[in-house]
Order: sequence, then structure tokens, then C-alpha cells
Amino acid sequence: MCMKAMDDFEDNDILCMKVMDAFEDTDSYTVAVNGKRVSTANTTSAANAKKIRLNLVKSPGFVEILSSANRKIVWYYAKNITNTMIYSDFLRPLMPELVNLLKTHVKKHAIKFNLKLEATYNRPNVPNS
Repeated sequence: MCMKAMDDFEDNDILCMKVMDAFEDTDSYTVAVNGKRVSTANTTSAANAKKIRLNLVKSPGFVEILSSANRKIVWYYAKNITNTMIYSDFLRPLMPELVNLLKTHVKKHAIKFNLKLEATYNRPNVPNS
């Protein structure tokens, strides 16, 4: 009985990972009513979620903000607190910490990681900017 439960749990984790992989590989555009491609990343709810996500991080370095699938999916954010304008200047000091995080996780199990650079900017007189 216990082994069956563990097998079911592992099958669910595998399914979850396959779904996440498929989601990451999909195009992030949807077709609007007028036939134009509209990015789902520019919707009001996506903009609000991004602001909340970025406001979770208040300190320098990588901060874990979310995990799921029995910690097989872990989200870390590093915020540009000093407002560095050149992204390579922002990322360079983070490299040792990133390498350490990856080494720590790979000791536990195989990993797949994505490095996403997410930016915000303000446009005057435009809602949600």
C-alpha cells in the first residue's frame, strides 16, 4: 500500500513536470478578436502579478519566493536594488551565488533551470506602468 502511494506520488510529480515543460515551450501570444497577436504578458492581471512578485524581494542576492511539486520547482528572484542600468553589470556579481545555488540543488537531484531577466519601466500617463 505504501509503495503504491509513493508510485502514484512520483507519477503525479512527473506529470506536473511534463505540464510545466509544455507550458514553458508554448507561445505566450494569443489571438485577439480583431485578429492581432496580443502578448498575454501585457495584460493588466499579468502586470499586477509581476509587480507583486518583484515587490516580494527586498534584499540583495537571490531570494526564494515560491516552490511547488515537492520542491522540484523552486523560484528565486534577485532584485536590482541599486538600479544598475547595464544588465551584465547587474548579473556579474550574482554569478557566484547562482553557481552555489545550482550546486546545492544538483546534490539533491537532477535539475533543469531557466534564467529569466524580467524588467519593468514606467510610461507616464499609462495605466499599470
